[in-house]
Amino acid sequence: AKRKHYKIVEKRFDNEEAVLISQHFEDHSFLNMHPALSPNGKKVAYLSIRDFFPAVVIRDAASVNQKPDYSIQEESEDYNEEVLVRSTDNHEFYQLHLLDNRLTFTPDSENLFFCVRSSGKDHLYLFNIEDKKVIKKFTPAVDMILHPRLSYDGTRAVFAASLLGQTDIYMLDLKTSKLTQITFDMFSDRDPSLSGDNKKILFSSNRNAQNDIEYSQYNLYEYDIEANSVRQLTFDKGKQTGAVYYYRDKNHRVLYTSTQTGVSNVYLLDTGDPSPLQVTDTEGGVFEPQVDRKTNRILFTMYRRQGYDIAIKKAPDDPADLIVEPQDVVEFNKPHFPIYPGGLSSSRPKPYGFRASPDWFFFGFQYSNAFGFGGFMQIAASDYLGNHVVSGYIDYLSNRDAMNFTLNYGYLKKRFNVFFGIFKASNFFSILFFNVLTSINDFLYNPSLILNSINRYGAHVTVSYPFSPFLKVDTRLEVSRFEQDFKANLPAAYLRPDVYTNINTASVMLVYNNVLYSYAGPLRGAHFSVADEQSVNLSGNDMIINRQTFDMRYYVLFGGRYVFASRFFGGNVDGPDREFFPFQVGGFNTIRGYNFLELQGSKTFIVNLELRYPIIDAVAFGFPVPWVIRGFSGVFFIDIGTAYTNHKNWRWFDPEKGELDSLKASFGLGTRFVLFPGLLLKIDWATPWNLKTALPIGSWRGIFSIGYEF
Repeated sequence: AKRKHYKIVEKRFDNEEAVLISQHFEDHSFLNMHPALSPNGKKVAYLSIRDFFPAVVIRDAASVNQKPDYSIQEESEDYNEEVLVRSTDNHEFYQLHLLDNRLTFTPDSENLFFCVRSSGKDHLYLFNIEDKKVIKKFTPAVDMILHPRLSYDGTRAVFAASLLGQTDIYMLDLKTSKLTQITFDMFSDRDPSLSGDNKKILFSSNRNAQNDIEYSQYNLYEYDIEANSVRQLTFDKGKQTGAVYYYRDKNHRVLYTSTQTGVSNVYLLDTGDPSPLQVTDTEGGVFEPQVDRKTNRILFTMYRRQGYDIAIKKAPDDPADLIVEPQDVVEFNKPHFPIYPGGLSSSRPKPYGFRASPDWFFFGFQYSNAFGFGGFMQIAASDYLGNHVVSGYIDYLSNRDAMNFTLNYGYLKKRFNVFFGIFKASNFFSILFFNVLTSINDFLYNPSLILNSINRYGAHVTVSYPFSPFLKVDTRLEVSRFEQDFKANLPAAYLRPDVYTNINTASVMLVYNNVLYSYAGPLRGAHFSVADEQSVNLSGNDMIINRQTFDMRYYVLFGGRYVFASRFFGGNVDGPDREFFPFQVGGFNTIRGYNFLELQGSKTFIVNLELRYPIIDAVAFGFPVPWVIRGFSGVFFIDIGTAYTNHKNWRWFDPEKGELDSLKASFGLGTRFVLFPGLLLKIDWATPWNLKTALPIGSWRGIFSIGYEF
């Protein structure tokens, strides 16, 4: 191993090569790429990862100077860091093309130029740094934009673009929005950049004499705009990419990266001399060099310590002062991957045909004296493109002769997504039958504790239209039979009339959701939904209700692993049969510390505030077999809510007693651990709280549940 890798170890350490602008171990970014230095030399902008999301970050560059001894302190230096744009959780900056983007400053250093994908298309944005908003947007008629760069004078832009499976170089006039295609061939052209006089374009391509479009080696080419001609500049092994002109007013020297030795480093090429000069010599590799002759600095991305960082290196007035020809070059061979017979170059496309394959499959069974034999099975399948989705669920208990099932089909090829389904829910399994729930009330008002039997079956069709990846509207038509047989020997507060009726509903729901989820629950973002449901009397004996629900949730991630979660739920039921569909509040999932479903009425609102924090990441056991329980966490919560019918009899506070009246509140502590990703065992202890008194901790009510965090 020493003989094989000794030459790599001899390479210069990254802290001797350049000054680090970013340090991914300190800011937990992992990836920092596509750096750009402002023309006035004061700012550095680049793409990074911030709080799980790709982002555009800008930092002060004027105070960053190369140290005389080429050393660097490992202490975190923020250089006045500012996050300009965060993507993925918003519509305008949905995708930042993290691996194939480029950032460029306008000549006045006030705006940034880069590409973004939004609304299903790629756009080129001019983004104002001071106001943090897009001042101009360009949408070229291509499928995908890669490696965009602005010209030095800010009047033109060049980029690689994919159109109908072919990647070529394009030029855009920012004043007239005129798009010009520079290259047109089946080879892969990438990384274009304009010269200072806007007369030439550098780019990288895998063109080869064998006409192999899968050719893995890339060399540099120069396109003369006036002469409409292309000449090849390099003839080396590996990939020569990221080329820029070393001088703004001269076109005879080119700065670029090359993997000719197996490690990506920066080279300088004189177009009249076939021998390039090596600029950097690192063990991890550097990428995307940029040069600023005003401040004599070279900016690039460096791979170090299992992550990517931005670094600045001094550029000499004369390259011969610092840059030397590579000595004792050793080539490190890459592993060979299997080559498919014939390759893509000789293959012919075939028409797409529908063929479904399973996405996931779960099943389980049990036997007990109480319930007899039981089991469940759940499966989902889709085609390769996800245009058609089929899912199904079935469960059975032998001693109660209770079977539940659902079968759904989704057509997702168009922007309008259409779903069809049939379902049957019997007895106690109906409270777990989430696919037929329309609101939190459906989950709450069917508890098995006060029912002899439940039976619901029917069919539905749902049409969903997304306005953006985060905002959609759902419309649903459902025809169902609904039967409930309530117990007779119950306290008066729980007595309910039996229900034997048809329910035919039309509902519409507006949903916004940009929440980032983890295996243990939501981490950050917001969820909002508002729904209106109206039943229709088709047979003359069907129940009539009108129900509105409002659900808003907001999550804040801070301190790296602490989450503040909040939820506000409100609901109202009207109509001649509203007494059969009350909201019931209390206990699990509503106001912990009170009796289960203690409050009921046609109107309700609930507020839940939780601080979620980690306790133990994992506990490993060795007996009887090795197994691990993961994700022990804790929660502190405050619950507030009510349910009522007549607002005239409702008052939130009793001034004589100085405590809450119709409004109920509680607080408590809880613990969680992960049974399965997305499935948590939850134990809470809570006490009622009227703003004056609360129970001693030994008398707090315990609540046990299994499920997902709200």
